[in-house]
Amino acid sequence: MTYAMNDHNPWYSGNGRVPFGWTVAADGKSISRCFIYPDFLQAFAFMRRAAIAAERWGHHPEWSNVYNRVDARLTTHDTGGLTDKDYIMAQEMNDLSGFPDPDLDQIIAAARAGA
Repeated sequence: MTYAMNDHNPWYSGNGRVPFGWTVAADGKSISRCFIYPDFLQAFAFMRRAAIAAERWGHHPEWSNVYNRVDARLTTHDTGGLTDKDYIMAQEMNDLSGFPDPDLDQIIAAARAGA
């Protein structure tokens, strides 16, 4: 069963429990995140891992890849907004991202930007 993210959802905590690094869209209907890797091969390897998880969960991201960057967006088209499927898939993608430290992707992004 898929639950909408509202007070009738047993998982709902009031803030949508947005996983680390994900941002809720202004219209509240999707979440997105940018994953940055040292090179294309590592970015593509992440996409492969996430694709396998997406098939397992039956919930597929809207995403794009340019060199070392993977931009991902999650929404549940059947309900027209966010559901538990999006939050579960977002956490799964975080787990598969290969970053053991949740701050590491910002550190890598800052290093690549020359900060």
